[in-house]
Order: sequence, then C-alpha cells, then structure tokens
Amino acid sequence: MFRSLISLALLTAAVLCVAPETRAQTATVTIDFDDQPGGLPPSPAVTTGMFSPFATFSTIAGSKLLIFSAADAVGGSPPNVLTAAADVVLGPFDSDVFVDFTHPVQDLHFKVSSGNDVGNIGSVNVFVDGSLASTLGIIGTGEFTVPIPIDLTSFTNVTRVEIVNITDEFGLSYDDFVFTAPVPEPATAAMLAVGLMIILGLASRRT
Repeated sequence: MFRSLISLALLTAAVLCVAPETRAQTATVTIDFDDQPGGLPPSPAVTTGMFSPFATFSTIAGSKLLIFSAADAVGGSPPNVLTAAADVVLGPFDSDVFVDFTHPVQDLHFKVSSGNDVGNIGSVNVFVDGSLASTLGIIGTGEFTVPIPIDLTSFTNVTRVEIVNITDEFGLSYDDFVFTAPVPEPATAAMLAVGLMIILGLASRRT
C-alpha cells in the first residue's frame, strides 16, 4: 500500500515539474499608472518604471520617466499618464520610452496622448520573441485632448515595445497599456513534496 502511494506521488511530481507551462493560465492586464504618485512641472513625479510584475518601463540615458497627473487634460484616463524627458521641468517630453515584458504578451494596445501636431509624430517598434517584427507610425491629428490608439493586437508573443523618433512639438504621453499575459498557477509540486515526506515518514514508522 505504502509503495503504491509513494510511486503515485513521485509520478505526479515528475509530471508537474517537467511540464509547468501546460498549467499556466492567462489574464488581461491593464497598466494605467493610476496607482502611482503623480505630479506636474515644476515638480513632476519621477519613477523607476519598475512598478508592475508584468512589464518594466525605461528610457534613454540622461532622461527620466515621469508620471503626470491631470491626465484628463491631455486625453488620458485620469488621473495619471506616463512620459519621459531630459529636462523634467521644461521638456519637451519627447524622450524614447521602452517597455519590456516579463513574459511574451498578446492582444497589446495602448493610447498616445498630448499630441499637438498633424501627421507622423513618432514610431513604435514592436519586438516579437526578442526580434524586431515591425515599425508603426504614430499619426497625430492635432487634437491635443484626443488620444491616439495604438493597436498591436495582430502581434503574438510581444516581448518589447519601443516608442521612438518623437517629433511632436511638446512631446507625448502614454496611458492604458492593456494586454494578455501568462499567470502561473500556484506551485502544487511543493505541496505534493510535503505530502510525500509525510507518506515516507508513515512508511518508516510502519516498518
């Protein structure tokens, strides 16, 4: 009896350890910066960009990531939007912004706000499985308070996004990054290991 229980426990543990990805689930994630401290020039809120377990935001050397409040004034969802600049007080807020995902994501889309100019005002580089897959233009309408939707839902396994080549007069801001990401289930193998130890203990007492 004890030998059968031990064999079953070992077999289950082996299956769980060998194929953890088959047990992964997915969830829709929204990063809207609204849970972060915000500010406005001359006292903008500087952020490290490491506030989500699903993605890390960064910018170029010499610039800083900023979280601005009063997002509704520039076409974002209140209260906050993300931007980046070398001069955090005067701008322009046109520094590159990079988004690196912890795991490849699907169904990605986000909003660009604060656009003053008309035509191509920036670019979005999309990386799939670590390689550059496409470059899309950010097309401004001249409507400062109307967000520009960036739809990347046709790409699967997106690992990185780069927002670059911003030419808008005062720069841009970003909001509402929405995507589907894998969410691993709890480590049932660890719980099984505890059960196995109990079984072995009982077996040793039995003998």
